[in-house]
Amino acid sequence: MILNKEDYVYLGKYKAPLLYYSLCQNWFVPKLAKNLPKLKGEILVLDGELFYCKSDWNMIKSRTLKALKDNDKFFADFIRLSKQTIGKVERLSKKKSKLEDLYKAVHEMEFPWFFILPMAEAVEEYIAEKLKRENRLNELQFFFQPSRKSLTIKQQEELLDLPKNKIERHVKKYEWLGMMHFWGKPFSKEECLEQLKTIKPKQSYRKHLVKEKKLVQLKKISSDLAYYRQRFAETCAIASLANYKRLGKNYNFFLWLTPKELLEGEFPKKEIEERRKAFGLYKDRILVGTELKRALQEMMVKPDKAETFSGQAANKGMA
Repeated sequence: MILNKEDYVYLGKYKAPLLYYSLCQNWFVPKLAKNLPKLKGEILVLDGELFYCKSDWNMIKSRTLKALKDNDKFFADFIRLSKQTIGKVERLSKKKSKLEDLYKAVHEMEFPWFFILPMAEAVEEYIAEKLKRENRLNELQFFFQPSRKSLTIKQQEELLDLPKNKIERHVKKYEWLGMMHFWGKPFSKEECLEQLKTIKPKQSYRKHLVKEKKLVQLKKISSDLAYYRQRFAETCAIASLANYKRLGKNYNFFLWLTPKELLEGEFPKKEIEERRKAFGLYKDRILVGTELKRALQEMMVKPDKAETFSGQAANKGMA
């Protein structure tokens, strides 16, 4: 196996178990693509170091920029796909569906979630260039205020007026908080009580208005992308809770299997211990031990300030 750094875009370090990352590999789902470009959908994971296929990244950015100039249905098709996949994951998470169906739905949601990363970058660069020409670059941040309240914001707002006799109901409603990428444990009453001690009054934000027709359209696109990046993360947390409950007492063991191994009852115990220590994912190959170390040496140029994200902190880049 020979890896070339030039073939990938480095996203950062995102620790997640093999069970989750296996659902991210080959994230491009042709039957859902419709008017979206055809992609490889490959990721490379090396002990949590996450790499994105550069040809996919560049193709998505190129197609996004074309859509911004041509005003076509590209963004509407993407939002439709996002709503569809998020809705499916949430429905299957809340009812007693088969694990196989839940995993398939999560895999399908990874398509728009990975797609949105270069897409949002292209939109930001495009807007920044327009604002820079008009000496208005300081307004860029306002274009990426989410178009709607996220579930997390709604949870924080509910805390402000939460009576004691409704704490348990609140905890049940937001039980997925604190979970992400199949990590974590359900939100607890104790955690809720701690939040109540530190909750701050609702902040008011200055409403930013744009009058130019083109900028109004761009703001709608960018604010929708900001909203869906957060919604993907929240829906992943909801699926993580469903996975946690369905795997039961063997949860920590099953996290180091692939979905195929889990569903078919194949439990390679020796390999699992190696995967717990560190694993990599290249195409459909699981890398451990010497092979993983060699791949890391080939690929990694450590950032000056490398950070490791797990749980909800991973939203920093993947949300």
